[in-house]
Amino acid sequence: MVRISGREALVVADRVLRLAKGMPLSFLPPRTVYYGRVVDAEGREIDEVLSFYFRGPKSYTGEDLVEIQAHGGPVILRRILAAVLAAGAVLAEPGEFTARAVYNGRINLIQAEAVLDLIRAKTDVAAEAAFHRLAGEAGREITALEEELLGLLAAIEGWLDFPEEVEAPPEVAARARTILARFDALLAGAERGRLLNEGAAVAIVGRPNAGKSSLLNALLGEERAIVTEIPGTTRDAVAEECNLGGIPVRLVDTAGLGPPGDRLEALGMERSRREIARADAVLFVLDGSEELTAADEAVGAEVAGCRGVVAINKSDLPLKLQGVPSTVLGWPVVRVSALTQSGLDGLVTALMEVLGGRPGEGTPALSNLRQIEAAREARRAVAAFLEGLARGVPWDFLAAELRAALTAIGRLSGRTVTSAVIDEIFTRFCLGK
Repeated sequence: MVRISGREALVVADRVLRLAKGMPLSFLPPRTVYYGRVVDAEGREIDEVLSFYFRGPKSYTGEDLVEIQAHGGPVILRRILAAVLAAGAVLAEPGEFTARAVYNGRINLIQAEAVLDLIRAKTDVAAEAAFHRLAGEAGREITALEEELLGLLAAIEGWLDFPEEVEAPPEVAARARTILARFDALLAGAERGRLLNEGAAVAIVGRPNAGKSSLLNALLGEERAIVTEIPGTTRDAVAEECNLGGIPVRLVDTAGLGPPGDRLEALGMERSRREIARADAVLFVLDGSEELTAADEAVGAEVAGCRGVVAINKSDLPLKLQGVPSTVLGWPVVRVSALTQSGLDGLVTALMEVLGGRPGEGTPALSNLRQIEAAREARRAVAAFLEGLARGVPWDFLAAELRAALTAIGRLSGRTVTSAVIDEIFTRFCLGK
């Protein structure tokens, strides 16, 4: 498909289309599919096509928009694109069609980012969440919050300007608490939304021969990592992506941590430590068929301070392990068997809990760090307003907090965001979107 948008879209289309109806596209009703051919500047036919157009502002971009559907194949599409450019069009920048939709008020910035999220979705759950944002559900809540803040601010500023004529704003604290609760609800699923959009990294760690690679293969459902009875088989990090509870997760099987036997093992362990440092969560694997060792304790010390889950592997064998390293006693502990795959569902649920992306929750409204930080900043300003109100801070200072909240939430919808930020967002889009 070749898409043309702008004031001259129909002019360009008329120069390259020869429709079966014998009339220019611009003379025909919009929102109807027409059969014809595309020709180049010399009048040579390139391909049989279907074409249709939308009149602005009732189009995706808010401008006149033409779409030409051709046969597949890069050669044909390149020739059609060359003909369209020769007829007066210019090549779109990445994401320019969606950017125009934002600038022309057809969609807000949350919806625009949802377009990219939908294209890049790696799981059905992620695609569904992106579609809900594209449909405007998150945008409607953000618009409602903006209106609530504006109403509260207007009441306060009206009283400040005319204190003799306007009554003091009633129920200010109650209204602000309601707004704060709505921000809390908006942020409740934020981490899950970010994980659905960006994915998570989970480092699988443990001493050599604890069953890390076997557990990786079990979670992936395929033999990805080499498994032998020889300790230290994994010398380097092995990474694979999979779908855990609807969240795209990058599982990293790391080299066993312990005293290195040679320089190669030492390099593998150093890479393991780097993977642990950048992981969103750690899966600490212990061999349940053996007693706790000093090496297990050492691994526990390595991952102290991280978020994670302890997997007691080889539950198909008699349990000999007593206790887990004291450094990770606060983590969830799950018994599993990579061999029989028992306990894997409980392990996935525990990992999702630790990551903050609990399976089965509602559709998250926010999907990336930019959106989350803007919502948190708005919430902080409303919380500061309530604290100041309780302390008797002057009303003009309190009004400044509400203005700060409005500025922050405006960055979610795009109302107060700078053009530089918008341009940076759309550089991540592909051409034609």
